[in-house]
Amino acid sequence: MTKTDEKIGASGGPLEAVVLAAGRGSRLFSVETLPKPVYAVEGRPLLARVVDGLQAAGVSTVHIVTGYGADAVRACPGVAREGLRINFIDNPRYDEPNGLSLLCARGQVAPRFLVSMSDHLFQHAAVARFAAGAPADGEYLAVDYDLAGIFDMDDATKVRTGEGGAIEAIGKDLSAFTAVDTGLFLLTPRVFDALEESVQAGDASLSGGIRRLAARGLMRAWDIGGGRWLDVDTPEASREAARLVRAGLISA
Repeated sequence: MTKTDEKIGASGGPLEAVVLAAGRGSRLFSVETLPKPVYAVEGRPLLARVVDGLQAAGVSTVHIVTGYGADAVRACPGVAREGLRINFIDNPRYDEPNGLSLLCARGQVAPRFLVSMSDHLFQHAAVARFAAGAPADGEYLAVDYDLAGIFDMDDATKVRTGEGGAIEAIGKDLSAFTAVDTGLFLLTPRVFDALEESVQAGDASLSGGIRRLAARGLMRAWDIGGGRWLDVDTPEASREAARLVRAGLISA
């Protein structure tokens, strides 16, 4: 690895994860008929595919933050399975930015935990490498430095990294950037204070909290390398996800 070491720190990896599954998914549907996490790619709901990857990485407890269509998300086929604890957390403010969804998990997660979006699909091996490289303490974001391979750069959250993988800036509108946010994080409870500060300052997005941590020198990038991933946010991305699943390039 050139941007950060393949091995971030102490081995063992996090055993808990938070999945943000509260949004409407309005860009994926022309008419809203079901919550986005329940939307199926090649016959399997997005949320079930995300949970597949987390379980394959050794996660034993998954906290799923619900909001829009919460009952349907709770009943999503393929999510509940033997050997995995699923804890649903409700976000009544699901129409607001996603930082509020993560804040709902405060007090319910372990001192070190993964965070994943409910609509980002990954190669299972990439998630496992990230979890296995977990540091004893610290915050990390899995990023993709292969800018030419990004499916939808216009919608991507950009990241500028510095020496040793330190995150210097993050946001959709960055004009100068070195990587793209994949939507997979390794965090500690420090993120909750950072999110609270960001919300009070008028930015309730998860990126707002990450910017606060980065300003304190606490956020670092982890290079996902050749691990394939995709943000399934539009009909075009859904078709690409189906192609990658059929080819065994993600969710496998």
